[in-house]
Amino acid sequence: MRIYAHRGRKYRSKLEAKIAKSCQSRRIKFTYEPFKIPYVQPAKDRHYLPDMVLENGIIVEIKGVFRKEDRDKHLNLKNQNPKLDIRFVFKDN
Repeated sequence: MRIYAHRGRKYRSKLEAKIAKSCQSRRIKFTYEPFKIPYVQPAKDRHYLPDMVLENGIIVEIKGVFRKEDRDKHLNLKNQNPKLDIRFVFKDN
């Protein structure tokens, strides 16, 4: 993650640093990321469609690219279905 600075303060984006600079030039007082506010992201019902299921019940997932979304999906799937035996086959670059 890139960090942007203005007057010794660090910001998470170039736009945040630009807005902070604008506020400061107009003498608008503010605090940047002063606290965290907890929330729960609503659950969404999802379905997993296995690529292959072998005779012995092993599920084979074939991946050319394994993105963060894929990892999150499979972690949720495994946590909610711990008895499933899911194996991955990855493309060899």
